[in-house]
Amino acid sequence: QGEDTIDVARTLNNLANVYFSSGNLEQAMSMYEKSLKIKRDRLGDTHEEVANTLNNIAHVLFTSGQDNRSLEVYNQVLRIRREKFGRNNMSVASTLSTMGDVYLKKGTLNHAKTCFEESAVIRSQQSSRNLAEDARVYENLGVVHGKLGNWKSAESYFTESLKMKVSSLGQNHEEIPKTLDSLALALIEQGRFDDAIKPLEDALRIRKSSFSSIEEITALMTKIAFLQKKSGRPDLALQMYADIERLEATEGTGVVSEHYASF
Repeated sequence: QGEDTIDVARTLNNLANVYFSSGNLEQAMSMYEKSLKIKRDRLGDTHEEVANTLNNIAHVLFTSGQDNRSLEVYNQVLRIRREKFGRNNMSVASTLSTMGDVYLKKGTLNHAKTCFEESAVIRSQQSSRNLAEDARVYENLGVVHGKLGNWKSAESYFTESLKMKVSSLGQNHEEIPKTLDSLALALIEQGRFDDAIKPLEDALRIRKSSFSSIEEITALMTKIAFLQKKSGRPDLALQMYADIERLEATEGTGVVSEHYASF
């Protein structure tokens, strides 16, 4: 009896967290399963601590590439959390967005879309919002809509995600260029080449100010040059290509950062 207390179950869960963080998925799974058995025996199948450990097990399965099994377990988590907290609780929103991640990885886009949309609705109803996490959900909705060919909708979601990221992280955070790049792609796919230049220029400015890698800088510059040419400004495109050559020539000299401001 002394070996099967809730404190033991919690300790096993914490040990599993350590194993998971160190990449030892097999040991993590073993510890989580032992913790789960004790929690079910002591607390019942629908207790929130049971849901939390099931959630950890699902995460191990997802991380190890067992997507279908992870979804089965996430569905158990979702059912318990909905019954325990109601359909509009943040723990439900979190589970739905994680399930959306799994479906997106599998390429099951309509299921991913449904999960992310339901998560976004719940998040929008909260009095206190985690804008950084909300932004990730909106960005994923943009990705899904893009993959489905709905680029106008993708643009809208990327724009909303960008606003949330700027508000929560600041306009020069390293996450911002990724969203700007996605927004530019949505505009390009709609044939709006001229409109796509501005977000890429903003992304380039942030990359240069944060001393990003040569590859990240030149990738953005190449896209801008291409768009300048498509927009009927070959002279600006040629200038950008010349700047790329000069920047790449500095690679390995140890003075690359001194050249950023000049481009």
